[in-house]
Amino acid sequence: MAIGSKLDVGTHLDTVLISDEVLSKTCIGYIVVQDTTPPNVTCDDVTTRSFLPNSFLGLSLGVSYTYEDSNPDPSGITYNVTIGPGGDLFPPGQTPVTMYAVDLHGNRATCLFYVENTLTELPVNCPDLNKTVATDMGLPTYSYTPSIEASDVTKSTFGYRYHGGAVSVDPTMAIGSKLDVGTHLDTVLISDEVLSKTCIGYIVVQDTTPPNVTCDDVTTRPFLPNSFLGLSVGVSYTYEDSNPDPSGITYNVTKGPGGDLFPPGQTPVTMYAVDLHGNRATCLFYVENTLTELPVNCPDLNRTVATDMGLPTYSYTPSIEANDVTKSTSGYRYHGGAVSVDPTMAIGSKLDVGTHLDTVLISDEVLSKTCIGYIVVQGGMSPLASLQPPLPYQPTPPFQYIQSRNRTHPQPLPPEEKDSFPSIRSTQPVPLQSTQRTSFPYQQTPPFQYTQSRERTHPQSLPPRQQYNMPIYESSLDLCFSSQCTNIT
Repeated sequence: MAIGSKLDVGTHLDTVLISDEVLSKTCIGYIVVQDTTPPNVTCDDVTTRSFLPNSFLGLSLGVSYTYEDSNPDPSGITYNVTIGPGGDLFPPGQTPVTMYAVDLHGNRATCLFYVENTLTELPVNCPDLNKTVATDMGLPTYSYTPSIEASDVTKSTFGYRYHGGAVSVDPTMAIGSKLDVGTHLDTVLISDEVLSKTCIGYIVVQDTTPPNVTCDDVTTRPFLPNSFLGLSVGVSYTYEDSNPDPSGITYNVTKGPGGDLFPPGQTPVTMYAVDLHGNRATCLFYVENTLTELPVNCPDLNRTVATDMGLPTYSYTPSIEANDVTKSTSGYRYHGGAVSVDPTMAIGSKLDVGTHLDTVLISDEVLSKTCIGYIVVQGGMSPLASLQPPLPYQPTPPFQYIQSRNRTHPQPLPPEEKDSFPSIRSTQPVPLQSTQRTSFPYQQTPPFQYTQSRERTHPQSLPPRQQYNMPIYESSLDLCFSSQCTNIT
C-alpha cells in the first residue's frame, strides 16, 4: 500500500514484503481505523417557559445549542436532569445543567449551561378573604376562624407544580382571637416549600342574625283564581327581627292581578325577609289554584239548520268563535293570553237530516272546558212541517190576538166582528218558482205596526179600519216571489 493512502474508518489489510538481495518474505496484518474525535458542541443559558415556570423542557437545536460531528448519535443529546412537564423541579433562580453529546463511536462531549426560573412569588390566586360575620351567640365579639383552606387555593399559572406537592394556608391572626364589631384586616400566607404569596381581606363583624319568619300555604282568591295577591302578616306569615326592613317582604314571583299566572294545583313560592343589615331569611310555601276547568260560559250551541241547497245533508260549520266566549270569573286571566275554540266535529262534515251532538272544546294553554249543543238538520221544511203529522182540514173561527210575555194567544173574536172566511191547515209548501229560500216564523196574527224599544220591537195591533180579512194558516208555507222563496211557519 502506498504511503499516504487514505483509509476510511474500518478494517484494512496491510501487506509488507521483507527481502534481502536473494530471498524475501511476505507479512500481513490489519489496520483498524476508528473515529476518536468527540463531537463539537456549544450551548446557551435558557429561561423556563411561562406556562411551565419551574420545569425544563430541553434545549433547541440551532437556537440554544449546536452539535457538530461527522458521525452524530441519532438518539441525540442528553442532560444530567430529567426534562419535561413531569421532570425535575427548578427552583427560582439559575440552576446549572450539563448537556452530553455522544457520537456513534462513543466519543463524548459535554456542555454546561444554566436554566433560570424567574418566579419570585407563588403563582396562585388569592381567595376572597372579605367576609361579614355575626358576633358569637350572646357575646359582643366574634371568635376568629380562617375563612379559607388549602383546597380553596387555585393556581394562576396552570403548569406550575407545587414544590413539595401542595400548599399551606397560614393566617397571621391567631385562631380564636376576639374581634369587636367593626372592620378587621385578615392576612393569610399561602406557600409551598419554595415560594409563598400574601393575601389580604377584611372581616366585618356585625349583627348578621336573619329574621325569624314562618309562612303558610294559601289558596288563590275566587275572584282572581290564577293570581297570587301576597301573604297577610299575622294571618299567613310571621316576621320577627330586632331590625326589620321597612320595605317589607318580597317573593320570587310577581304578585297582584297583573303578576305571574299560577296554573292549577300547587305552585312553590319563596318569601324573602331581609333586615336592615342585609340578613336574609327565606320561607317556602305553596300557592294553590283549585281550578280544574276553564272558567268560561258555554255559548249556546243549539241551532236548527237546513240541508245544503240541492243536497240531502248539511255541511258542518262551527257556530261560535273565540270572541264569542265570555269568562264566568272576570278576574281569571287566560294562560297564553287568549282562548281557542275547537269543535270535535271536522269542519265540512256531512250531517244527515236529524239531531246531532255538537261538542266544542274551549281552552287556553292550561285549562279547557267542553261545551255541547245540538244541531237539528231539517230537509227543506220548517220544524213544524217536519216534526208534526199532517192535520186534517177543519173549520176555524176567526181570531184576534193578545200579546203576553211568552207568546201570542189566539182569542175568539166577538160575534159582531166575525167574518166568514175559510181556515186552512196545511203541511205542504205552496209551490211557486224558487231559486233562493229564506225562512222566518209566521204567526196567526192580524196585521201589525211596530214600535221600537231598547230591548225589542213590540208588535201593536192596527186600528180596526186597517185590519183586513185574510185566511189563517197553521203550518208552514213556502212563498216564492221574484225568484226568492220565503218559508212561513
